[in-house]
This record gives sequence, structure tokens and C-alpha cells, in this order.
Amino acid sequence: MIRRLGFTVLVLSLAAGSAMGCQKKPDEAASATPQAAATPGPEAEVKKAAAPAAPAPAPLAESAVKALVDQWQAAQNKGDFAAYQGLYAEKFFGIKRAGQREERFDRAGWLKDRQKMFQKPMSVELKDIQIRASSAVADVELTQRWVSGKFEDKGPKRLLIVREGGALKIAIEEMMRSVVIGKHDALGFYFTLSLGSGMYIALPNAKLPANFGPLVSESGENDPAIYTASRSVDAAQLEPSVSALKTKKLRVEGGCDATISEFRAMTRLVPHFGWSGVWKGDGELGKPGKPWSPEQIAEDVWKLGQPVVFAKLEGCSEGSYAWLAGGMQPRAAEAVEDEALSERALAAFGKLPSVRATQKEFMKQAKNAEGNWWEEATEVAIFKHPTSGQVLVSVLANLKDGCGEFNASEWAVFEAKGKTLKRVPLNQRAPDRISGALDVDGDGRLEFLGETDFSTDIALLWPDADEAGVALTHLYLDCPC
Repeated sequence: MIRRLGFTVLVLSLAAGSAMGCQKKPDEAASATPQAAATPGPEAEVKKAAAPAAPAPAPLAESAVKALVDQWQAAQNKGDFAAYQGLYAEKFFGIKRAGQREERFDRAGWLKDRQKMFQKPMSVELKDIQIRASSAVADVELTQRWVSGKFEDKGPKRLLIVREGGALKIAIEEMMRSVVIGKHDALGFYFTLSLGSGMYIALPNAKLPANFGPLVSESGENDPAIYTASRSVDAAQLEPSVSALKTKKLRVEGGCDATISEFRAMTRLVPHFGWSGVWKGDGELGKPGKPWSPEQIAEDVWKLGQPVVFAKLEGCSEGSYAWLAGGMQPRAAEAVEDEALSERALAAFGKLPSVRATQKEFMKQAKNAEGNWWEEATEVAIFKHPTSGQVLVSVLANLKDGCGEFNASEWAVFEAKGKTLKRVPLNQRAPDRISGALDVDGDGRLEFLGETDFSTDIALLWPDADEAGVALTHLYLDCPC
């Protein structure tokens, strides 16, 4: 299956600057070869010597950059949209992430989206602000906590600051990762990861400590494309709510009881094929090289990755999720085979305005387009709650004909009550697969287990809520095209 490209701006810059990037074809490389520059004549040399050297631009002062960030924060907390929009450069690019959703904007689209946000009071808190400035730009990384009404999320954010018209402006804004905080955040439900060194639970919301122990190259990933490196973590450096897990018992899917023996910070990633080739001894640009040792690869993985806190379980070796013993036990849904219900859900899906709008684009843009775009790319899954009897029908369409071809995704969920199908509002980005359903909070309603072809091993998706903080993820740096 072709994997979707999901690079962040930072990853794109790394790939573009790497000698191991996607190589050009020979004819493209030849056409890109620069022509020899003409040799300047004596007259030009005299003029060049006579012209005074232009003064070097002054570096961006960190204090001025910090002042811009303060204005940006204050404008949001005061609800001053006029001040807010004045802080953005004319050439702007923004990436908005909330839970599993991701949206990309130019300046006009960004401000249109954010103007809606200013219609309600909000609270923006910033911490861990780091500024790296040159004479041309400043790169700002920070941790943001954003609250408006009942919605709250937190995560790392990046701002790129440039000079424009004698003032500093924001040219790029990207929410690197969003963790939505809500009633589900403290459920005590965790996804597991099985490695050669043991079974772990992922703690993606835990704050990383300042110091780590020795580096270890991990093995045993189910997906051989994923490389994993870990370092030990002193429990005393973790937040009390996280370190306290060591005193509690957990239960793993299947009924096995476990305890936590240690905490580790892990980086998991799928590397760019050029990097993995060098690690294997393929060398750079076709030149033979020497295979790297596991320790050398682990060092590289750690430098490239984004560490997440994990806790090692003792007493269990199988199961895909765990929960705190004595807490709410997740209830797995029953998979239902009902051809008539599937056909009704597909018919309802095909009438959705967004699906029909995509159909028009499909007929205009796709090569040899015929029929409905979703007919050969749709999976229908029916799940029934074991006690409440709730029946949810997931209709997921992912048309992926390859890079440069027509691609489309659409996900709809319907609740079946007798012969009635009621659409459930979705606030989640469409996954690539639905692998199951659970009730993790005991409300008699089902949540979905979703996967993507890159970056998300598995995530818990509430169909009727804007939350997706429970997930097992990895970093995807490959070039799928």
C-alpha cells in the first residue's frame, strides 16, 4: 500500500538538505547543472572595487523576538484579532493540529480560521520558550496550552520569525503535536508495545525529564521498518502522577496482571531510505560503505527522533492494551456481519455532500475515471456494544492510487437503531484502517481503534468528541514516492 506523506516543515528541511534525499533522474540532473558564469571584464572589476561594501544586516535580537511572541500571546488572551492578524507575514504558511486532525493554510485561510476562534474567550499559556536567531530569521520552539470553553489541548509549537517592512512577523506557525485534554485524559488506559527487551505501555502525555541514562538499541518491533532506541529514566525526575504508576497494578488485555519495573524514554521512527541504506552499508549515493553497529544506529535514531516516556511491565508478554487494575475495564465490541446493514450504510455514505463533492473532482482529475470513487476503496465495519447493545457502522473510504494521482479519504459513522441510520458527528481525521472498537470509559458507547500507514500504530478515537490523546505513535521520515 502506498503510504501518505506526512513530513513536518522541519523534516522537509532535513530531507531537502540531505545528500541522501530522493535523487534526480540523470536527465533532470543534467538540466539542473549550472552554466559557467561569464568572466567579468576590466571595467566591471573597477566598478566592483569602487563600490562600498554593503553593511552586514544586524542579527535579530532575542529580546525583540521574545517581545513579538509576547504580543502574539497577549492578542489571543485579550481577544484582539486586529492586533493578532497584524503579526503575520504576507507570505505565511500554517499547520493546525488538534488531536488526530491536521489542516494546512496560507495566510488568508489561517486568519479566516482563526477569526472564528476569536469569537470565544481563550486562554493561551506558553512555557519552555527557546529562541535560535540569525541575521535573517529566528526559530522559536515552545510548549503551548490552549483552552477555550470545554476544549483544551497542549503540545509543542514552532514559530518562524522574519523581517518584513522593518518589523518582525510570523512566517510559519506549526503545532507539532496536539494532545487534547478532557474527561478521557485520566482514564488509566494505555496501549502496549512489545519489544525484545519486554512489554511496555506508552505514556505520550508524560513530560520528558532533563536527564537520561545510557542509550540502548532496541529490537523486536512488529514492523521491521521501525528503528527504536531507548534510555533509562529516573522515576524521581518524572511528574508525581507518572512516577506513582510504579506503585500500582495494571491488567493487560487477556486478563494478565502486571506491575511497572522501570521507566524509559524511547524514540521510534521509520528513517528515510537513504539513512537506512547507509546504516546497512550501502553507502552514500551508491558508494559502498561499512555497515553501522547497532550502537551507532541507536545514536543516530536518538538524534533524529522525538522521545516519548514508556513504562516497562513485568508479568505479562501479550496484549495490545492495559488499564489500571480496579479501574474501568475496557469492553471489546462484537464484530457483526450484516450485509443488508452494510448496503444501507454504503448508500447513505454515497449521498453525503462531501462524498458527492469529491466525486465531481474525481471525474475531472482522475485518469480513466469511471464509476464512483469510493466503490473500490471502502471498508464497512459493524460493531455492537456487548452490554448496551449500541450498534455503530464505520464506513471508511481511502482512494490511494499513488503519488501524483487522484487521492481521497472520507470517514463516516452511523448509529443503527432498528431500520434507522443516524450519522454520528466526527471530529477526527480519517484513519487508514479501523481495527476494532472498545468502550473504555464505561458510558455504554463505543470508541474506535484506528491506524494510519505512517506515524500512528494505533489510536483511540472517540467518534463524537474532539479527543485522541491515547495513542501509540512513531516518527515517519521516509520518502514514499
